[in-house]
Amino acid sequence: MSEIIDTHVHFYSHKDLQQASIPPGYSHSPDYTLGHHLKEMAKLGEIRLIISVYMSIFPNAQHVFDSFEEMTNLKQQYGEIKMLGFLNADPQHAYDGQLDHPQVQGVRFLLWDTPVEQLKAQFDPNASEWQELFRQISKNRQHVLLLATAPTILLESIRLIPPEITIGVDHLGAFSWGIKSEMGGYEELLELAASRGNVYFKGPGYRTDVNPEAVVPFVRRLIEKVGDDKIILEATDAPNVGNHRASGETYRQIYPDVKSALEFTHQLANLVCQEPINGRIIQPNRILRENAFEIYGVRC
Repeated sequence: MSEIIDTHVHFYSHKDLQQASIPPGYSHSPDYTLGHHLKEMAKLGEIRLIISVYMSIFPNAQHVFDSFEEMTNLKQQYGEIKMLGFLNADPQHAYDGQLDHPQVQGVRFLLWDTPVEQLKAQFDPNASEWQELFRQISKNRQHVLLLATAPTILLESIRLIPPEITIGVDHLGAFSWGIKSEMGGYEELLELAASRGNVYFKGPGYRTDVNPEAVVPFVRRLIEKVGDDKIILEATDAPNVGNHRASGETYRQIYPDVKSALEFTHQLANLVCQEPINGRIIQPNRILRENAFEIYGVRC
């Protein structure tokens, strides 16, 4: 049986939703449990890694810790599966030791379309609260995960993060549909990531475009500039919330289950690897999951 991972998934309960701030028209599932997700993944292969990611509609990351507990309860059924999580990045938040939890991989900054000047005003790395947050992350060798809708926002935020901290960039750094108009900014982002040396990019890639062929140029350019060891495609972003910007369809209609979301990443990886990059043949499994084993410390 082949190995399989999911490096970006959100788990929550109906009770969690009662505390959520849900924007008008925001398509979402009434709940999404780890048990359901593992049942679907187990049909596809041997599950090696799950990363539970803080979701923006919630006031805190309790749903991430709840998923850790659920995994403990499912251990007998599914065996040893490495599970990690990313909390919300908030220097005002009293983490009370949460960052020292062995399954916490780091924190997630949700920047969205924050104007660069506003970002600079809100995110002052010289402020004591930010310094303390970064001190803890650095001490624990954890990561900072970034989500933004434009490369220019990612560029500025990366420049503000201490250079010793590893950075993960959600959705290939190309979240917005139609981002081709900002390809220049994307090139600059990749150049900065390459010079820094400790920035990696995560999939699944369908937030850029639901047609994998349209996403191929981004991934190939990313590999050309940053390296084939700095990308992880195998992820679902389940439960596929939100709406596709062009068609108006919900992502849950386009990707109704785990299999369909992962099939997108497999198609994308196969297309990317059809031709050599920088004179080398790259195996799809490397950019799908093997890099994740190295980046997140999963024993092979």
